Amino acid sequence: MTRQDSFQQRSPTPAAPPALNETFRVEGRSYKGLNQALADLPAITSSVQSKTGWNLNLSDVRLAVVSPQELSRRSVVDDLRRTGVPATADASLLTQAFNRLEALAYFHGVIAVYLPKEGAILMNEARLQSASKDAVKSALHHELTHVAQHQRYPAFVEALDKAAREYRLWSNHGSDFPRDEQLRQSQKFLDRVQARMSLLEGQAVTLQRMFEQDFNLVPEVRLGPIDLALGLTHRFMSGMRHKVGQYVQGEEIFKRIYDLGLNEVNELFKSPRYTDLVFGRENPRHATPC
Repeated sequence: MTRQDSFQQRSPTPAAPPALNETFRVEGRSYKGLNQALADLPAITSSVQSKTGWNLNLSDVRLAVVSPQELSRRSVVDDLRRTGVPATADASLLTQAFNRLEALAYFHGVIAVYLPKEGAILMNEARLQSASKDAVKSALHHELTHVAQHQRYPAFVEALDKAAREYRLWSNHGSDFPRDEQLRQSQKFLDRVQARMSLLEGQAVTLQRMFEQDFNLVPEVRLGPIDLALGLTHRFMSGMRHKVGQYVQGEEIFKRIYDLGLNEVNELFKSPRYTDLVFGRENPRHATPC
């Protein structure tokens, strides 16, 4: 089955999305790029639905503009609500400070983030001031793809959260076991987290690039001195290398799966263990053409 055949069979009739901007309020500020992007929300939503073959329900999704610091804080809270285990339990003060700086540097550079437990897309105030309409539209497409993933396959997301919880438990609280066993278990669950996140991010990035091509978008974000400094800080910090890998490896592999048809994509979401084999280190052929 070609991707085009699957497209015709699986694509639902796009539902008219509710106006997210009806609940969007930012006191004392107007973000031109965001307001222009929200005017094109029906086209963005229609693109997500047609490219995934899934219906998208925005009735419970909220939109808010926050600072990079607030974006980082609420992302940590949302993550903790999903996994139940802090990412850096019992870490030294120096490690905690390093992680906070790393997170701030990372979140300062993103335009938007979807928080599943909060049910909200948070827009980064620092980026909106310098992002073009096309950049905001592209970012919204990415985050709405994540919304669709969570709505369509909640069991897959729960399996991801379970793997993340096990990884943190083994990493932070597995010292009662022999060191080699702790490392083996930690790596096993980290591999599962990476594989499953690579599917989520690979799909979101691939469809985002297609959306940009379909509408001839030119996403632009003007960078100032602070932006460049934080960008360099993030680049030289190694802790986010796993996140970067999810985007790069995920997009590379997902493109191959997508070309086989939407049914193949759905099979990955139906079986987290299948995703582990396709995207993860457990399959030595994961980097070869599908």
